[in-house]
Amino acid sequence: MTITRTLYPSAPASPAASQLGLIPVSFGSSQTTLRHSQSFLVTMAPIKIGINGFGRIGRMVFQAICDQGLLGTKIDVVGVVDMSTDAEYFAYQMKYDSTHGKFKHDVKIDGADTLVVNGHKIKCIMASRDGPKALPWGELGVEYVIESTGLFVESEKAQGHIDAGCKKVIISAPGKGAVKTLVMGVNHTEYDKAAHNIVSNASCTTNCLAPLCHVILKEGIGIEKGLMTTIHAYTATQKTVDGVSAKDWRGGRAAACNIIPSATGAAKAVGEVLPVTKGKLTGMAFRVPVPDVSVVDLTFTAEKDTSIEEIDKLLKAASETYMKGFLSYTTEELVSTDFIHNTHSSIYDSKATLQNNLPGEKRFFKVVSWYDNEWGYSNRVVDLLMHMMSFGSSQTTLRHSQSFLVTMAPIKIGINGFGRIGRMVFQAICDQGLLGTKIDVVGVVDMSTDAEYFAYQMKYDSTHGKFKHDVKIDGADTLVVNGHKIKCIMASRDGPKALPWGELGVEYVIESTGLFVESEKAQGHIDAGCKKVIISAPGKGAVKTLVMGVNHTEYDKAAHNIVSNASCTTNCLAPLCHVILKEGIGIEKGLMTTIHAYTATQKTVDGVSAKDWRGGRAAACNIIPSATGAAKAVGEVLPVTKGKLTGMAFRVPVPDVSVVDLTFTAEKDTSIEEIDKLLKAASETYMKGFLSYTTEELVSTDFIHNTHSSIYDSKATLQNNLPGEKRFFKVVSWYDNEWGYSNRVVDLLMHMSCSPRFVPSSVHVRYEYPHWKRLSHLVLDTYSPFLGNSMLVSVSFWSQGRRSALLDAGLYQLLRVVAVPYFATWDCARQDDLLQRPRQTVVAFAGSLKNKPPYFVFRERLFVAAAAARPSFEAFVNDSRLLIEAFSAEVERRHIFARDYE
Repeated sequence: MTITRTLYPSAPASPAASQLGLIPVSFGSSQTTLRHSQSFLVTMAPIKIGINGFGRIGRMVFQAICDQGLLGTKIDVVGVVDMSTDAEYFAYQMKYDSTHGKFKHDVKIDGADTLVVNGHKIKCIMASRDGPKALPWGELGVEYVIESTGLFVESEKAQGHIDAGCKKVIISAPGKGAVKTLVMGVNHTEYDKAAHNIVSNASCTTNCLAPLCHVILKEGIGIEKGLMTTIHAYTATQKTVDGVSAKDWRGGRAAACNIIPSATGAAKAVGEVLPVTKGKLTGMAFRVPVPDVSVVDLTFTAEKDTSIEEIDKLLKAASETYMKGFLSYTTEELVSTDFIHNTHSSIYDSKATLQNNLPGEKRFFKVVSWYDNEWGYSNRVVDLLMHMMSFGSSQTTLRHSQSFLVTMAPIKIGINGFGRIGRMVFQAICDQGLLGTKIDVVGVVDMSTDAEYFAYQMKYDSTHGKFKHDVKIDGADTLVVNGHKIKCIMASRDGPKALPWGELGVEYVIESTGLFVESEKAQGHIDAGCKKVIISAPGKGAVKTLVMGVNHTEYDKAAHNIVSNASCTTNCLAPLCHVILKEGIGIEKGLMTTIHAYTATQKTVDGVSAKDWRGGRAAACNIIPSATGAAKAVGEVLPVTKGKLTGMAFRVPVPDVSVVDLTFTAEKDTSIEEIDKLLKAASETYMKGFLSYTTEELVSTDFIHNTHSSIYDSKATLQNNLPGEKRFFKVVSWYDNEWGYSNRVVDLLMHMSCSPRFVPSSVHVRYEYPHWKRLSHLVLDTYSPFLGNSMLVSVSFWSQGRRSALLDAGLYQLLRVVAVPYFATWDCARQDDLLQRPRQTVVAFAGSLKNKPPYFVFRERLFVAAAAARPSFEAFVNDSRLLIEAFSAEVERRHIFARDYE
């Protein structure tokens, strides 16, 4: 059994914290004494699977495993079978797909017949003339096989995989014979581990139609009879030009230039997963010239009177509740390409629902639903695999997880200046999942308070595309993003000191106007009530400059109230210099040029710029030389370079993405190869997330929305040394001067704001039991306002999303065996401490507290009171962790929920 911990990047741990495996995130906040999350995953090895048939569906299933983050964590794909073992060709097929685009994961090869994906090795196996029984599943320890050739769909043929050593087979096609058909979201709960060794995931069309029928039946509308048509994309079994198809003459005609009527058993197959529909549904298919995405058209007679409005309402409600993830719902005017790479089984099109009832009739309807017949279906194969695995495995006797969360309220921040960078910083907060969890943006300041216009600016961006989050307004001056309210504040003529930061409880301000970069001016924000200011531009005066990944560890909470995130160009150049210096090459002198995208401060047509005459010329039709202090500013974050670097800029007619060109003389002999090697290694280790490395032939648009500070272009490195010299080089690095930089502002904010150095007010621990039927998870919460060092602990059992009153199953037994003896080692809580707690706790603890801890059950939660003798962060967290481990161990040792175990 292994325990892994997932932590934020952090500062060095204190000795005490290190002993507990707790790593400080950063430097804290008066609002949040701790903002830190740890996950303890208690697992055994991933389940080993094989994929037989590495064509369209086989590869899509593998990609879905990767995209869902399952490869190497829950699933170990140890072998893929096809008519070749050429790993290099398999890698090529995976990397590039004409329909679904580029593969998002790292793919390499290890020898002629081994793929390496995200570091995990997959054997390429030659298909055998003797069929599945000759495959090396037993030798490889395979438990589950995905049968995706389309050849071995009969139970007798699929049995060959089991004869070869695997335990279970999932056929990614309609099965034949003694094969159980399961459709996720419809009848997957019928899976019986003991009885079902070979199952079918049905067809993609059945996976689209069955959810519709399931809702119509479940909600009481019923289906008297129905006829289905699927307008289906062509598939790999069809012909590019007219060819031979003796069994299906029309199926032999050219797929890319014909509408081809075809038989399908998809509608009848719904009767296998919803027996009440047997004999009521049938249908046909039209194969049409599109490479992916199909649509089901079901015309049916209902068993009771209904309406289009009721059908819409029921399907929408189901898509948001019990069918979520399987059934989706759209009211938009969409076409087939809009559904490519959609993960749902069925996307109901409310715009296409029809009725044609005679007077007095209300039972004849047509419903339409879309499906990505490759990607949506492949995700269901993976879901079915995960569902079957949850019933236990011979490889893993224990598969439960423990989540360990220590948290307080999000920090409140304000953004002054809601222009390009202000909005990008806000978007980065949202995209990183921080809004409402770690960060609460309570106010944004600009020259207007028009929330509707702010919402429009956020939703649509000419460079970065559509905003990915929900944006609404609440009145004229309040934005609502993902349910979180943000006040739109009018900029004041009196500057930052007049802003309502104190009233709003703001701790950190992002200063992104470009106007208040001097320390004296930025101090106005602090005078207005905030605690810290981060300037998203080069600062002036007593302002500490910090570049993430380079010198961010120099931040001193006590000394640095106003800091600068430097410029976007410094954020690109400094990581390069940092690696060159750290790795001992050194910089004797250097000249930098940045070829920089135009910015909002420039002119669309020739205008006035008295201080910078060339800067006043039209940005979109000129190359404009410009001064920049970005190179010199590197000396502020890397003092050893002071006086060694300077540079200039050319502003060029592109809206985003710039590139740094640094020519330097090294302090020691080196080579292009060594520089490349060192920068590549750094990008994968200590500079990961800040510095990236590319060997591809890329241009500026390829870096739009790249989150890195600096993307080193190994193809552009040059040298020009005289004979005997090895010190004169040019290195080139790209950067998205808007998006990459804005992500660094957020990183700096998180670095400054987070700290576990203080004792939290609560610890939340969650144990999950996916292999138990009634008990889904066990939750422990410890609360401590540290009134007399007292501590309150609650334990609750959860089942199907709600607390479960499983007292009969041993709650009191756990209390006697675990809680009382454990707390008996502590000092007892004092009554006067407890009386200062919330009302429900006072009621629960009424009575005398003597020599043993009191306990009670309140709202199906077991509460125990005790006293912590050592009110420190480490002691509090460790005691909480030990207690939940004791509870969980006792649950399993005594088999308290044995009747629920599979």
